[in-house]
Amino acid sequence: ARDQLGVPMHVGAVETIPAEEGTFDFICLYHVFEHLDDPQAALKQFRRLLKPGGRLLLEVPHYRSAFSQWFGARWFHLDVPRHVFHYGVKSLTAALNREGFEVDGIKTRYFLYDVFGNIQSFLNGFLKTKQILNGKEVQASFKLSDIVRRPRVYWELVAARLMWPVLFVSFAAVQAVFWALNIEGGTLTV
Repeated sequence: ARDQLGVPMHVGAVETIPAEEGTFDFICLYHVFEHLDDPQAALKQFRRLLKPGGRLLLEVPHYRSAFSQWFGARWFHLDVPRHVFHYGVKSLTAALNREGFEVDGIKTRYFLYDVFGNIQSFLNGFLKTKQILNGKEVQASFKLSDIVRRPRVYWELVAARLMWPVLFVSFAAVQAVFWALNIEGGTLTV
């Protein structure tokens, strides 16, 4: 974005953002906030960096969702130890309120992300290779040496890819029913 569109942006630790108070109109963290070692300090920094009336958008895995509770340790979005913190609606709202943010909207549904996460969580339940659709195995080159060296991983990945269309349609239908019943999804956006 910075190079192609000329949009100023910062990539790096929150504490190292080289900006003065009230610099930004909008700060957005999609599936980043749960990785921060000190999220409360980050919120304090975001508050300082936003202009009056500026907006903060956070999207995190919804730890209190029905899917998180249902899949438990197999839940794709749990992702320990990379996800340092986990949030539900109340805990994320409380963290934001402590730093003076006013939550004016909460969304707990993201169709594709929720469906993908539920499929991966399902696969985590019976495949030995965890996070097979999202991990380094997805980038496997499928050279003969890889197949010989790790045949189980190769065949699990082939099976997961062959099952993908059926799993996607099935889980999308389940997701639609859950949403019709007003059951919260696995993604939380404020």
